[in-house]
Amino acid sequence: MLAVVLLLVAAWLRLWQLATLPPGFSQPEYATLSIVDDSIRAGRISLFYTTGSEAALREGLHPTLSALVGLFAGDGMLSHRLLSVWAGMITLALTYSLGVRLMGPLAGLCALGLLAVLMSAIVLSRTLTVHALLPMLVAATLLMLARGFPVYRRQRDENTSTLTFATVGVLLGLGFYLHPIALMLVLIFAAFVLYLALSARPLLPRLSYIGFTCLMLLIITMPYMVYSINRPEAAPGLRVIGDYGGFFSTLAAGLGGLFFQGDLNAAHNLPGRPLMDLISGLLLLIGLLVCLRHWRQPRFALLLLTLAALALPALLTTGSPDFFAFAPLLPALAVLFGTGVASLVESARRRPVRWLLLAGLPALLAFNLVWVSRDLFGHWADDAAMHTAYQAREGRLAHYLDTTAGHIPSVLCDPVLAADAAAADNLLTAAGRILRLMNRKDAGIRLVDCRNALVFVEGGAPQQWILTEPGLLSRMNPYIRGWIGRGQPVQPAGLPPDAIIQIDAQRPLADNVGRFSTTAPARFISADVPEETTLPPVRLGENLTWLGYDPVDTNRYRPGDVMTIVTYWRVDGPLPDGLLFFFHILSDPVTVVRQRDTGPVQTASLRDRDVLVQTTAIDLAGTMLPGEYTVSAGAYRQQPDGSQRLPVFDTAGQPRGNRLLLYPILVALP
Repeated sequence: MLAVVLLLVAAWLRLWQLATLPPGFSQPEYATLSIVDDSIRAGRISLFYTTGSEAALREGLHPTLSALVGLFAGDGMLSHRLLSVWAGMITLALTYSLGVRLMGPLAGLCALGLLAVLMSAIVLSRTLTVHALLPMLVAATLLMLARGFPVYRRQRDENTSTLTFATVGVLLGLGFYLHPIALMLVLIFAAFVLYLALSARPLLPRLSYIGFTCLMLLIITMPYMVYSINRPEAAPGLRVIGDYGGFFSTLAAGLGGLFFQGDLNAAHNLPGRPLMDLISGLLLLIGLLVCLRHWRQPRFALLLLTLAALALPALLTTGSPDFFAFAPLLPALAVLFGTGVASLVESARRRPVRWLLLAGLPALLAFNLVWVSRDLFGHWADDAAMHTAYQAREGRLAHYLDTTAGHIPSVLCDPVLAADAAAADNLLTAAGRILRLMNRKDAGIRLVDCRNALVFVEGGAPQQWILTEPGLLSRMNPYIRGWIGRGQPVQPAGLPPDAIIQIDAQRPLADNVGRFSTTAPARFISADVPEETTLPPVRLGENLTWLGYDPVDTNRYRPGDVMTIVTYWRVDGPLPDGLLFFFHILSDPVTVVRQRDTGPVQTASLRDRDVLVQTTAIDLAGTMLPGEYTVSAGAYRQQPDGSQRLPVFDTAGQPRGNRLLLYPILVALP
């Protein structure tokens, strides 16, 4: 019953605010998502992967498992963290079973209690990182070793030994495709078998099972070994220990991180918070002393061998102490803590002393529960360095859109968008990352580069513009910034005042477009039809309509000036991907002097009645000759065999070429 209560407490600590804490994803997490998107979902399965942001090799099992979970649970910040949550909860159950088998029920219960409220274990369960799976791998391997060998005065039923040893072989083999630390688990297995053989333990009945385990390990790791021979940098022995500084200083820093000055990396920990409190640390040291005293007994020897094999990779790492590097050690440390508690209780000869010790355990648990709740949901959640590490702006915007985009149309403004969906929806853009973090995928969010363009949803209906980057407002074209300034900034909790602008633009947009119907004439031009003047709106192909232009600049320029063309377009139905707009400066109806093609919006995200306003800057080269020129505009669709311009239709629905002549300009010498 107590174990169930502890598991419920652990589940609450790991699931509460899971979609918002941490508020976003860190760069290593985005690297994992990049592997999932660019390789695994595209069918490119490999033993190792590399990403653009990381030169080091990464084993392929964790991204593959992440892709499988996403296949069933969907995309979104919450879904991406489910694998780590499940691994964390399974680790708790395995550690409890390991503690009970090795040291008894009290030790198992105490080991479970420590891991349940350990902040490092909780943070691991909230991050999309391979380190979240390592405690589960270690705990499962140790538990299977404890079941397969006579470590606690029990002889296992021979009918179950085959499955147990097969599981050990599978765990050790698959571990190599998860993390280089699997090499240390193989060393623990070999050292424990050697220890049992030297201590005259009855291994003869199990020799065939040990051989079976080795055969399973060899079969599973054969592709890994072949790959490592061809690429020596993939060998786990070269990567299991980080590129640390001085041996003794790094070792001292790592040991100090257990009880004194903890991990300073805000992505792993509340900077400086130790791994555990001093009382728990003292009980852990007592457990270590008990194991050293009884090292001749296999159950204690197994813990010591585990500690010896995993301690150096955990302590000797870059930036020690690194609590993510401590992840494989957590089950062993928890069982050592449980061993210390159990040994103290068992050594208390007087019943009042024993009851006092037992009564102190709930008090220690309550202290750690309050401590971790305050630090996790309070101090760490508000830590500025953590917000930077996990790119809090993007994560919080994703959460805000999850809760609001269903009832208010939303436009994502990103300065590095491209016109096609594949480029706009990847993890290289802030908008792509925000969409990837969102849990709902039916919000119909529009994507636009708001530096030079703006989308009015449904003809200017009440909507919100989401500015994905800080300072984006200052980089906008003044014309676009003028429209933004008509809106009302909104500041939800945790977001800056320049992130969300809400506006109802139906009236001013209608006034502008209505004015163009009399003040923005254009001309048709085609080879077989005489030139004709028309007024907007003018329909183009692919459900696109030109609404007019706003001549914000004077029509007189000098060579070398930069002129701005402002055009309005309406969507009348689904638009194709890769739709681009072209703007030409013509010296005559067929000669292009200056040209600018733009794709400031993901056209596939637009819907019926959306209005696109875009400003296009064209540099009038200093070599342009004085004279009168004409501004021309149109749109074209990118295709594998080339581009295809959209036709332009007159009011009768007849095609009239594939571009519009807007207005003349004069280039003159000063």
